[in-house]
Amino acid sequence: MLEQQRIDYLSAMGITQWMPRAVLPHAATPRWLSDVTQAPEANVGRLQQPSRGANAPVAAADLLSGFAVKAKTSTAEPVRVTSPSAPDSKVITPEVKSSVGAIDDKVRDLSVDNLASSPGIPPRFQLHFLRVSGGGIWICDQSVAPEHLRRFAHRVLKGMQQPMDLLPVPVKFNWPFIESKHDDQSEPVALQALNAQWRFFADQGVSYVLTFGDDSRLWLARIGVQSHYHHPQFIDMLSNASDKRQLWQALRTIPAH
Repeated sequence: MLEQQRIDYLSAMGITQWMPRAVLPHAATPRWLSDVTQAPEANVGRLQQPSRGANAPVAAADLLSGFAVKAKTSTAEPVRVTSPSAPDSKVITPEVKSSVGAIDDKVRDLSVDNLASSPGIPPRFQLHFLRVSGGGIWICDQSVAPEHLRRFAHRVLKGMQQPMDLLPVPVKFNWPFIESKHDDQSEPVALQALNAQWRFFADQGVSYVLTFGDDSRLWLARIGVQSHYHHPQFIDMLSNASDKRQLWQALRTIPAH
């Protein structure tokens, strides 16, 4: 095949044909050569290199030889890379340490147990009011299922042979009233709303209160209402005969309504 025809085939297939710029040692004379008269000095160096064969890879040392010569002849000063200096131990002064400690104290003050006393942060609690008679009401917090309290109160009052109808569904008091950042639902507002809820029952003749769960007694005490009987864990009372006996005795001291 003619050289020109071979090059056309390779070009049509997208294969780049590389032609030598100088006559290679022990190689056939190429048909085409570049104009070697423009840079004869560059070809002399290549002719003096030892033969590696047409397909031999170029050594990395040959590629970097030009840069090595430039590095030796360069007069520029080397660039010094300095690592960032280590922080001085004297930077953290006692004043800074005390400030950090004060911040930690403030973070601890914003724990779940103290959220109710933090200004601007709405307290979160839930109370259920179960009207058991004309003068009595049982109140539990979110730790007690209101339906469990309702069934238990029905069995207790039935065992005491008190005249009673089917107990109503407990009234739910939930705070915050709505999830909103635009309305004031801070602790003072929560106490006002809870006091209004209690006044609603007090105006109907409620005179004694039984509380179950720590939150129920805590929030009622904040509005000046004392419980006639209290148990911190309603579920534990259901399986404890001594606690049931104390509840029974507390109910017997209450006048019938």
